[in-house]
Amino acid sequence: MTPRELAVKTWRAMDDHEIQTRAAAVSFYAMLAMVPFIGLVLTLSVQLLPDLTGASARAKGLGDKAVEQFTATLDRTLPPEAADEIKDEIVNIQKNPPVTLISIGLAVTIWLASSLFVAVIDAMNRIYGVKERRGFIKLRLIAIFMTIVQAAILIGSLLAIVGSNLLLNHLGLGGSASSLATMALYFTVLVMVLLSFALTFYVAPDADQSWEWITPGSVVGSILFLGSTLLFRIYVHNFANYDKTYGPLGGVMVLLFWFWISSLILLGAAQVNKLIEEASPLGKNYGQRFNHAEAPDFEAMKAEPANP
Repeated sequence: MTPRELAVKTWRAMDDHEIQTRAAAVSFYAMLAMVPFIGLVLTLSVQLLPDLTGASARAKGLGDKAVEQFTATLDRTLPPEAADEIKDEIVNIQKNPPVTLISIGLAVTIWLASSLFVAVIDAMNRIYGVKERRGFIKLRLIAIFMTIVQAAILIGSLLAIVGSNLLLNHLGLGGSASSLATMALYFTVLVMVLLSFALTFYVAPDADQSWEWITPGSVVGSILFLGSTLLFRIYVHNFANYDKTYGPLGGVMVLLFWFWISSLILLGAAQVNKLIEEASPLGKNYGQRFNHAEAPDFEAMKAEPANP
């Protein structure tokens, strides 16, 4: 397929699968899961990471620096209204007593946050054309696994950014340190998004497939996600008037709209992978693992005369 053919087929398939409506459902659950997910990230960051540097580092340990980097990254990427909403929740969570790693509170937090990935799993099954055969308990465990792994990816990315900044400051690179730190930030974010897309495509649908980190869908989706986030930030900052239209709810509506755009890109990227898999001679039907021993004989295909 040419890129134009792929784009047209993707749009039609997204319309057939009601992707816009399903993206709205995913964004709704993302809004509900935002606070529990942030609570999970803060719990893992602050309670686990300071132990790597000793008890005396709790006041300003790796976990605290990771949280600071998280808020700084929000300021750089999201519109101010959306970033402020998330930062307010971070402050509220930090004011409450910390949740221990083995507690009912943390279990409830993980359960609530995993509701988002249950919605993602349902949408992915629709895109891949498979029926959900996993039981309720297994499905929820998969959603919990995805939640914890996504939180670990986010924390690891924040640590990579913090570590690169510390390394640049230690080396004393002067004026070039700022540019290198910015490059490291966006590179780390790109790797994090690629890994998140790949994990979702592999785990979410009830389909038999092999692990692939770099796929056309993950690459296109990551680029569109980062590009749309930047453009959305510019649009909200310069042209939109959400505060005048929605008043105190302006920040909530901006964040919900950004969730919807991100969900649309995630599901559209999965649709791209599905269409390419179907069009490829090496592709397979989902639910059936491709047998390389039965691969087409391309040399014989080339030798056959073309049909009139």
